Amino acid sequence: IGQYGPVITYQDLVKLSTAGVDQVRICIRWTAHATETTAGVIDPAFFAIVDQLLDWCDELFNRTIITLHHYRYLDNRPVEAPETVWTTDLPSHRLRAKNIWLQIGNRYKTRTRRLAFDFYNEPRWPHMDWQEYNAWFLDLANAVRLLGGKNVNRTFIYETTEMAAVYKLANTPVFDVDAPLNAHLDANTVISCHPYFPFNY
Repeated sequence: IGQYGPVITYQDLVKLSTAGVDQVRICIRWTAHATETTAGVIDPAFFAIVDQLLDWCDELFNRTIITLHHYRYLDNRPVEAPETVWTTDLPSHRLRAKNIWLQIGNRYKTRTRRLAFDFYNEPRWPHMDWQEYNAWFLDLANAVRLLGGKNVNRTFIYETTEMAAVYKLANTPVFDVDAPLNAHLDANTVISCHPYFPFNY
């Protein structure tokens, strides 16, 4: 939600639930509804839309996952309206992504742990190596945990780099044997891969 596709209605979700679907993953383009500053302040009106959607999901499904989708500049792809290239400073974009998640984590820290956070959909991360990506993820995960509430044990999702490629599993923090002990994924973090076979698009 937030940029592409039709508006999701309660009736849409009821149809999924009736068909036997018990968990959903909601792809959200938060960056299209946040200030173009490192603070990345999310539009309250957009937050209200997500609130309503999560209320419906709480009623109908056992698990809901929300993502950070289509941060075009960090994906090294052409920026689309309403976003602009407000800065070419990559650390500023990474900080903005972190601050967006801190707002999300703070707003939803009292929601059931059936809500999971997927911090970055299919990270391409072309501007830094996988070790830098891991450092960004772990810093963000620790910061959201410290917000308290249900975030302390909430499920976080770590997607491997190069569009969540299977062959990048060896580079995840849990398998990085050279990393310090405090730089590993915790027990409430799920590793996710998206195996596109054949990858012909």
